Amino acid sequence: MMMMMMMMMMMMLIRRRRRRRRGGGGRGGGRLRRRERRWTRKVITSTKRRWTTIRKRKRLLSENDRMEDNEKMDKEYKEEH
Repeated sequence: MMMMMMMMMMMMLIRRRRRRRRGGGGRGGGRLRRRERRWTRKVITSTKRRWTTIRKRKRLLSENDRMEDNEKMDKEYKEEH
């Protein structure tokens, strides 16, 4: 049963990826009309890029915080024992 579920999920992912490549997404915008593409492209790409960078920054920050917390915990632990 679990195997079936996994297969279904994989198929859905692949299918979704294919559709996105054809339709809007990335810089091209797929098979949009030229007129539409001209005034949408810049906005879409910039917002997308901004979101990815923000996400990266957040992840880096959280990792750094975790490292610092670990170091603090280590010091406290050593002092106690």
